[in-house]
Amino acid sequence: MSKAERSERNLNRQQVVKFAKLFGASEVELISFWLCDKVNEAVGDGQFATQGIRKALTKIKN
Repeated sequence: MSKAERSERNLNRQQVVKFAKLFGASEVELISFWLCDKVNEAVGDGQFATQGIRKALTKIKN
């Protein structure tokens, strides 16, 4: 846990679900934050980040 807090290790989806249950937190909310971090890590703040995210959202919705 402490490595994840220091950003030395990334959690996987199953670990996020376990932490949500352990702490009595909303699983949906924690997974949403986890996904947000994953997307931000992958896309960053590059020139085409916003455009790429919009295309991904369109693909997800279809």
